[in-house]
Amino acid sequence: LADALEVNSSIAELDLGAKSIGVEGLSALAGALRVNSSLTVLHLSNNGVGDVGVSVLASALRVNSSLATLNLSSNGIGIEGVSVLANVLRFNPSLTKLGLSQNSICDRCVDALAEALRVNSSLASLDLSHNIVSDEGVVVLANVLRDHSSLVSLDLRDNAVSDKGALELVEMSLYNS
Repeated sequence: LADALEVNSSIAELDLGAKSIGVEGLSALAGALRVNSSLTVLHLSNNGVGDVGVSVLASALRVNSSLATLNLSSNGIGIEGVSVLANVLRFNPSLTKLGLSQNSICDRCVDALAEALRVNSSLASLDLSHNIVSDEGVVVLANVLRDHSSLVSLDLRDNAVSDKGALELVEMSLYNS
C-alpha cells in the first residue's frame, strides 16, 4: 500500500482505521506521505500506534503539504506524542482538521497544543473529545483561542470540564465573534 501511495496521484482519502498497522506499517506509510501530493484525508484511528508511532508520522507531516485531515483517535497518544504533533503544527500549513479523541490527552498536552496554535494559522478543527482535559486545560485553550481566528471547531465532549471551564469557552467565543 505504501509503495502504491508513493506513485498514486488520484487517491484523496484513505481510511486505515482499526487495521493494526503498528509502528512498522506507519513507518512505511510515512515514507509514502513524504512524496505523495494527492492524499488530503487520512484516518488512522484505533491502531494503537501511541507516542512512538506519532513520532514516526511527524517526520512525514513536516514535509507533506497536501494532507488536510488527520484522524489519530483511539491510539494511546499522550504527552510525548502530542508534543511532537504540536511541533508539526507550528510548521505544517496544510493541516486543517486534527482528530485526537479517545487518547490520553491531558492538561499538559493542551499546553503543548496551545503553544502551537499561537503560530498556526491553518487548523480549523480540533477534536479532543473523550480525553482527560480539565478546567485548567480549557482556560489555557480559551486564552489562546481569543486570538486564534482560524480554529472554528473545538470538541471537548466527555472531558473533566466543569461549569467553570465551560464558562471560559463561552466567554472566549463571545470575545472571538
